Amino acid sequence: MENDIQFPEAIHENILFENLRTLFVVLGLVSVMSAGVVMHQSPMLSYLLLSYAFFIIIVALFRR
Repeated sequence: MENDIQFPEAIHENILFENLRTLFVVLGLVSVMSAGVVMHQSPMLSYLLLSYAFFIIIVALFRR
């Protein structure tokens, strides 16, 4: 009976982590797009957004 209760919880946690990973990847992609938008206004802000975006994407993809 305990195994029946623990198994759905494990599935729920795995789905939660996959959703968080997807959220971080989308957040990184939005940062890349916003960096392209502000490139002509402020190159420094654009570079900061790009570095933030790539950091977030790398953390999301390689975090287990």
